Amino acid sequence: MIDIEQLINRSGRLSVAEIVKDDDFRRSFSSHTTFATAHASQLVFKRSYTDSQNQDFKRIHNESWAMLMNNLANWERLSGTLQLPRNEKILIAGWHFPEVPTLFSYARQVRALLLVSQDAPWLNSLKEEGCTLNISETNTTRRLIAEMQSGRIIAAMLDHSYPNTRTEKTTLLGRTVDTPSGIFDLCSRFGYLMVFVAPRKERIEIINRIDTTGKSASELAQQYTTWLEAEIRQAPSRWLMWQALPMH
Repeated sequence: MIDIEQLINRSGRLSVAEIVKDDDFRRSFSSHTTFATAHASQLVFKRSYTDSQNQDFKRIHNESWAMLMNNLANWERLSGTLQLPRNEKILIAGWHFPEVPTLFSYARQVRALLLVSQDAPWLNSLKEEGCTLNISETNTTRRLIAEMQSGRIIAAMLDHSYPNTRTEKTTLLGRTVDTPSGIFDLCSRFGYLMVFVAPRKERIEIINRIDTTGKSASELAQQYTTWLEAEIRQAPSRWLMWQALPMH
């Protein structure tokens, strides 16, 4: 079994081109790339892609995973800023794209609370500074409520749900998916502004925003998913959660 932590650590010393050629990387991500290519061909390109275009998709998707590995290894050296409209009661709604580790660096700068599904070793320093909250642990809801009552900035990647978390059914690329919704309930309750971020050129930018006050979790979940779909359609090979889509 391949040790992802070791692969990420090694990726920090390699270029994207070198990571793509790494045997462990290939074994780890070949199935993701195959699945992503098949799904994108069916759901985005409507099976109109040629074999050559499919190969281009695979290449870019592989490079995107390699870039993510490199960025995960080096996130503490990444610099990123967001022009937030205010300094409190903000939900930074992210998703899985290659540059997303820049958000980890930004979370440290503004002492945002990053919601995570595991205490990954590469985020140890962020955890030690009190900037992560593992949603799979017990009593996390109580702490999250306390943090949001105080107006703390929250950051989360919401394009994938995890067991034992509240979700709403939403439509993504014509498929019904489970979108995390507990955070939206709390945002509505405490008057948060949700800002949706995406990569643009050399940085991450706020692409859309919505005042969540008084809105239902189902409405906010679908709004997030609609924004996500627009980004996926712009650059489908750079979305790294194709494997989360149901087969039918």
